[in-house]
Amino acid sequence: MLTQDHRVAPWCLCCGTGLSDDELAEGYETVVDPSVFVRFPLTGGPLAGEAALLVWMITPWTLASNTAVRGPSRGHLRRLTNGEESCRCLEPLLEKALGEGWEATGQSFTGAEMERWTYQRPFELVEFPEPAHYVVNAEYVTTEDGTGLVHQFPAFGADDLLVCKAYGLPVVNPVRPDGTFEEDVPLVGGVFFKKADEKLTEDLKERGLLFRHVPYEHSDPHCWRCHTALLYYAQPSWYIRTTAVKDAMLRENEKTNWFPESVKEGRFGDWLKNNIDWALSRNRYWGTPLPIWRCEEGHLTCVGSRAELTELTGTDQSALDPHRPFIDEVTFTCTAEGCSLEAVRVPEVIDAWYDSGSMPFAQYGYPHQNKELFESRYPAQFISEAIDQTRGWFYTLMAVGTLVFDKSSYENVVCLGHILAEDGRKMSKHLGNTLDPIPLMDQHGADAVRWFMAAGGSPWAARRVGHGTIQEVVRKTLLTYWNTVAFQALYARTSDWAPSAATRPRPAARSWTAGCSASSTRWWRR
Repeated sequence: MLTQDHRVAPWCLCCGTGLSDDELAEGYETVVDPSVFVRFPLTGGPLAGEAALLVWMITPWTLASNTAVRGPSRGHLRRLTNGEESCRCLEPLLEKALGEGWEATGQSFTGAEMERWTYQRPFELVEFPEPAHYVVNAEYVTTEDGTGLVHQFPAFGADDLLVCKAYGLPVVNPVRPDGTFEEDVPLVGGVFFKKADEKLTEDLKERGLLFRHVPYEHSDPHCWRCHTALLYYAQPSWYIRTTAVKDAMLRENEKTNWFPESVKEGRFGDWLKNNIDWALSRNRYWGTPLPIWRCEEGHLTCVGSRAELTELTGTDQSALDPHRPFIDEVTFTCTAEGCSLEAVRVPEVIDAWYDSGSMPFAQYGYPHQNKELFESRYPAQFISEAIDQTRGWFYTLMAVGTLVFDKSSYENVVCLGHILAEDGRKMSKHLGNTLDPIPLMDQHGADAVRWFMAAGGSPWAARRVGHGTIQEVVRKTLLTYWNTVAFQALYARTSDWAPSAATRPRPAARSWTAGCSASSTRWWRR
């Protein structure tokens, strides 16, 4: 189920690491980038030498590695002229993209009819394996912005990579991990990618390929730690083919009880239906090392235990610390038939969410230890976490459980709402709006906090908490009870009154015990 391929992911040039989707959501900032309309003269098809494709983008620096142009799956591209030149643009965008003074003439074509029309690429700065530089088709070209024609750069765009891979197009990346162009790239060698926009745009203008240049304000992802602009960057990654068990996960979700029920077919169900392969590896130092050893010929060996590693190396590895750097020092002769080369561990570590999803059996050392104990406790009858775990712990528990056992790790889920700051924003150390619970209880009393959590709405409703909120509980609820009890106690003493004996309620017929794991305290067995 494991394969290696390229993955385009947000990359922080300052921190030198990729970011997860959750981290990405923390750091969007509004910026103004150059927006350019560029002519791509046609060299193939019925209009070769007569017209150009008019392509819009907000990332001129990516034009150095232009690979293709994506056409729309719907709508018609018209030939337009202003008496001096002609170009092609999607009909609904004619006036918005070109302005006044243009006239539609001649035959219109759909994106499908233009498929594989070739064009002259805007720059000849990097070498490209052929074939490349022709029109491709995709479903998600919009008619809201631009011209209906989209420039493709698979090394820096996840959607672009998928489309270009489907056409067998190459992935060419002239940008280094620090965000600068390779030194041998003409015009922009050694230049930071954002700074390259100005030079490339000026060159397009001098060669008559720049149609229009206007500033464009938009939301752009930045690193939540250091506020550096992120670069979407193609890197090799290891994937688990979770798409192969998509139907099985949908089946397991159907058998699961969700609270609130809407999450089952909504937030979580949609996530499963649109499932993609799980990008498992991370280019980081700390984490569970990916247990794959590879020789120079590319033969792979997957190692499942220290005992297996002892057999492969011929030395006792029972006391080995299976983390970096210790695991990286272990080598052995390649296990492929006829190969005698040295196999070394691949450098990547595993996504920490895989550890979380493996918690039900990993906490017991299964299958090497506690086999019967684990099997008697799997699956869990009840788990609970916040709503954001639909794409985190809830998903990884179900994905790993279904992959390994063909059965989800849990039967019932309580999906909790978020605890928000008083202004409605999610609490975050980055925003500086977190509240420590102990000082909150010290100031207002533990009962006030307990009452707020118990009576503040259903468990899956988000709630705002702060000193003002808790003080209101004290004033409206606890002081009312206190005054009532004080009134009763005062007059009971003066009247020599005593409460009568009451019958104790019977204990509940069923009890629950909690089994605490290393990954979560919300994992329960009856």
